[in-house]
Amino acid sequence: MVPQLVAALIGASLLALPALARQASPEALLAQLGGALIAGVALVAASELLRSLRWLTATLGLALVTGEAVVGARGVIGLYAALAGTAVVLLSLLPGSRRHFFAGGWRSLF
Repeated sequence: MVPQLVAALIGASLLALPALARQASPEALLAQLGGALIAGVALVAASELLRSLRWLTATLGLALVTGEAVVGARGVIGLYAALAGTAVVLLSLLPGSRRHFFAGGWRSLF
């Protein structure tokens, strides 16, 4: 739960970054769009029942890093977005703690 909440905070910082840097560029637009998607998915993935959505968060972080490389980002926004995408991928690999088990899933049927 905690790694996904940190990923959501990173996504929110990406969402606010172009306004703080006062820069309108393709890498700023990519950072803003990626930040909104990462923040939303990471908040949903923070719940214990939908924990497997952390893999979607990792995919979005990887897409952000790849997108910044394709755009050819050279500024501060591009560098921060690439580092934030890498951090989101690494945070998404952490499973978090498990407090409850929900009926055993498919294993309980067979």
